Amino acid sequence: MSSSRNTSGSQRRGRQSSGEARTTTDGGTTREGQLKADDYRSRMPDVAARKRIEKKYFELIGEKISWDPEITSKIGYLRKLWNIHSQLVKRTGVAVDPSSGQIDMVETWWSDRIAEYGGTKGRLVHVLQKKPLPFKDLLDQIFGEHDVDQDERYSPHMLGLQLQQFHVVLLSA
Repeated sequence: MSSSRNTSGSQRRGRQSSGEARTTTDGGTTREGQLKADDYRSRMPDVAARKRIEKKYFELIGEKISWDPEITSKIGYLRKLWNIHSQLVKRTGVAVDPSSGQIDMVETWWSDRIAEYGGTKGRLVHVLQKKPLPFKDLLDQIFGEHDVDQDERYSPHMLGLQLQQFHVVLLSA
């Protein structure tokens, strides 16, 4: 199955531009990985990108993983958790600790939300009660409606600034 890639410079949602690094910290170590926008269709990596991610994970961690079912189920879980978190935060009067991102509400409020959502969603609410949403900024980028940085990057104003910088570089060369 072949797909044409959008290289015209139009808006792309939920992605970083080619060459931008994402930094993660686990323990005391910092790891950086390059994610190319060319490897992505809508929001999920294509087959070649999946293989590259599996290979990079093996190089960094030393464990072999396969995209299906391990990563697919983790992404699905994080998407559900992100959706529930977004719904809870949008409620009136919800307090969020700015340093940790933890929703800070009384026990009765949590009990009411768990009962309201019930079943699997109730279990996700219980998870959010105990700990903050992991990788919130990254999940906002992936699952969010749009990427503000991406929108600014392709605005006429930003294009004008880039052309001015390019012109200055040409004159000094």
